[in-house]
Amino acid sequence: MALEPLQKESLARTPVSAPVHHGAEPDGGHAPAVDPGRLYAGSTSALVPASAPHSAHEQNPIHWGRESRAPADPFELFEVDLEAMPPARREEPTGPMRSEPRSAQHHAGHHRSEHQPLVPEKDFPDWDEARRQKYWAEFDKVCREAHKSHATMGQHLTTFRHVKADRQLRALGFHLPNAWRGNIAELTDQQQVPFRGGATVGSLFDGNNDARLDKHDQRAIDNAGQSMNNGRGTIETKALHTLAADAAVKKAINDVSAAAGDIRSGLLEVRAAIEAIKADNAGNQAAALRSDVERLQKDANGTKELVDILFGLVTTSVYATTGDIGDAVNQIGVTASTILGHVNDEKLADTMSRIDLAEQNAKTATRTQLGLQLSSARSSVMASHRRFAVAGHDLEHAMSERRHAYNALAISAGAEIRCPEKSRHKIAGMLAAIPLVEIVVSRAQMLGSMEAPAHNDAAARGLGMAAYHGLPIAGEFRRACGELNYMRTYARGTESDWTERLHALLDVKTRIIGRRPGDDR
Repeated sequence: MALEPLQKESLARTPVSAPVHHGAEPDGGHAPAVDPGRLYAGSTSALVPASAPHSAHEQNPIHWGRESRAPADPFELFEVDLEAMPPARREEPTGPMRSEPRSAQHHAGHHRSEHQPLVPEKDFPDWDEARRQKYWAEFDKVCREAHKSHATMGQHLTTFRHVKADRQLRALGFHLPNAWRGNIAELTDQQQVPFRGGATVGSLFDGNNDARLDKHDQRAIDNAGQSMNNGRGTIETKALHTLAADAAVKKAINDVSAAAGDIRSGLLEVRAAIEAIKADNAGNQAAALRSDVERLQKDANGTKELVDILFGLVTTSVYATTGDIGDAVNQIGVTASTILGHVNDEKLADTMSRIDLAEQNAKTATRTQLGLQLSSARSSVMASHRRFAVAGHDLEHAMSERRHAYNALAISAGAEIRCPEKSRHKIAGMLAAIPLVEIVVSRAQMLGSMEAPAHNDAAARGLGMAAYHGLPIAGEFRRACGELNYMRTYARGTESDWTERLHALLDVKTRIIGRRPGDDR
């Protein structure tokens, strides 16, 4: 992310996407889908407005870690636009005051003469210019960290709030009521499983997120497990289909991961080519060439920033599925949903357009050999991007097939269990709800993965300087950190609730089909 000198009196607030809806958040106009107490667990007082009074002293530290607020609707991205040098120090007295001159006989009981003027206590260490530079540099660093986290959180928040255009939900058979305005958790609660007219997902759980099972339901689950053990009916066949679907999803995850890794490797080649172009033109005084090289560098930085956001968590999620846990049935769906949450065609297209622009700029800024090096690297990235798109569609298809497999198991179990009709519908719904509940867990995990920069005293004093001089960046930075703190608390509460629900459903499945090699939690 390239930083430009501050040239405007206020910072632009850039919407990440179309207007968003708060859904379960208290400020959004909808009843919470989870315990409202979860929303503020661990949070503190409301965020001080951006127009908060200036510090009494230029370098009084401001602790940004205690602030919490819900993001605005529409979401407004925190922009970094900070001067490289700290603001000029004010000349008017602002620090502690003392009388002048101060004699060696001065003591606590000494009274100032009416003829002795007041002057600033400039022998305080905070007046040292080197310290001011250090504080400002640290504040610049945390601003950059906050911008990256805030931008990523905005993408995840948009995905969590916006469900109408979500291709993944369509592939999993979600039904969207007319004029729907809620978030993914609320939508999932209203889904009827395993088919229209079945139990709603929300009705399957009690207030503690445990499966809502009475004695008739418990007996029915035991009967289904006994039928499975005795090899009667089609439950076992359908259960094996779910395991095969899990394996197909895992393979698709690995294919997406490999393609994402190839894109990142290709981008390293692109950046290396641009660095070579920059070095080759270092001594060139032609303004046109210097301008082209600067644009190349900006494109390279922007591309790296975007790809890090897109694929950083993707690869982390895939690495988390290696080893023993990678074979666990109850990890596959959540991981796949997380991966698909990062496959954003719009952002990928933006990345590719940046690379195209870099190559166009290179035509006037490079020698033929360096231009060919950049073109080769660009072609490698484009090919990897095409493989990534195909792998993403394959994963989406595998997830859709997996949902069908779980529905088939649910319908089979519901048809073959000897129990009251109410219990039949409830148990079938619990089996079919597993892939849907996994979606909410994965989306909440992504949303809660972002956090505000860690507090440190030097940066806090730099923030104090910005606030003292009335710079908009002070309020914007505190707003972004407050929103990151709020959403982290909210998302982790949501993740905890829906993970408990998922475990309850998986326990029902295990009681019916038995434990399998690789099952772990």
